[in-house]
Order: sequence, then C-alpha cells, then structure tokens
Amino acid sequence: MSGKEDPKTNDVYSGFMRRAEQMNRDRVTKMVKTNRLNKTLGLMLTTFVGSVYLYSMFAVKQEKFLDEIIDIDDSKQVNS
Repeated sequence: MSGKEDPKTNDVYSGFMRRAEQMNRDRVTKMVKTNRLNKTLGLMLTTFVGSVYLYSMFAVKQEKFLDEIIDIDDSKQVNS
C-alpha cells in the first residue's frame, strides 16, 4: 500500500472514533454520577453512625440513678 488511504476507510475510522469517544463520555458521566452518590451516601451513613455513637455516650453518662441505688445498698451494708 502506498501512503494514501481510501477516503471511505478514513470515514469509517472517523465514525468508529466518534462512536468510541461518545461511549467513553457516557461512561465517564455515569461514573462521576455514581461516585457522587457513593460519597453522599457515605457521608450520610458516617453522620448517622457518629450521631448514634455520641447520643449513646451522652445517654450513658446521664444514668446516675443506678449509681445512687448501689450507693444506698452499700451504705445499708456498712451500717448493718
């Protein structure tokens, strides 16, 4: 073959290249959207877990009535 190619072949290659580029753009767009949704979901789950953890720590810290019952029982045993 000489250095020249058939113009029809160039048109076919150009068509395939345009189609491949469009498919790649579609794939990248879908991947970017999926990544954004994954990050949003991860942030929401992290916030939920963190808030449940902090609430649990706060709620446990406030349970002093059990300590008072134990102190009363200890004082009764000491006085007996």
